Amino acid sequence: MNEARPLSNQTDQRSRLRLCKKCGQNRGETLNLCARETTMISWLNVIAVLLYCAAIGSCLRAAASAGRSGLPKRHRSTFLGTAALFAFFALSRLLSGEDALREWLRAQLREQGAYADRGDIQAVLVVVLALIAIGAAAFLVKRLWSSRSRPLSFLRQATMLAGLSFAALYGLRIISLHSVDAVLYAGPLRPNWIGDIGLTLAITAMALIYSRLAAKRA
Repeated sequence: MNEARPLSNQTDQRSRLRLCKKCGQNRGETLNLCARETTMISWLNVIAVLLYCAAIGSCLRAAASAGRSGLPKRHRSTFLGTAALFAFFALSRLLSGEDALREWLRAQLREQGAYADRGDIQAVLVVVLALIAIGAAAFLVKRLWSSRSRPLSFLRQATMLAGLSFAALYGLRIISLHSVDAVLYAGPLRPNWIGDIGLTLAITAMALIYSRLAAKRA
């Protein structure tokens, strides 16, 4: 005679089979994504890489314009550094580097026997990252305000601030604290996408404007 399965096991099985309300497909245990959402994210990755490439191109152009116009070397270094940063982000998207780094960090926690307490560790990392980002942002905002009457310096400082903000967003995604993820990935227009695309477009636009103004100065 077959024994009936415990209710808890049936409940666990139903909890794992989370179906998407849109397409009725199983969302899976880990990523909580259905096939339609996965396809959408793949397309978003392609769009993101293309936008990153646009940011890289505009920053390289700004760096070249700064060199030709005889501006201080720090101007050229800022845009070259920003281009390198977005080259890293583009490679990370193409090679799933962000996911690999996140899994590597989790593996390290498992090896140290600290995976069960990862929430506390992640919270500390988020606080440290936030303090560093806030301190750096405050410094850059002060510099930004002081350079408001000098368009080229203003654009350079604003590009640095936007690049720092993007790096902080990338760090938050890597740390993947549940409460932070709940905010970043909430709603149909996820704040993560808005921040990612918005900062990329802002840097691209500022670099192009910088190039135009620097060319007039040459």
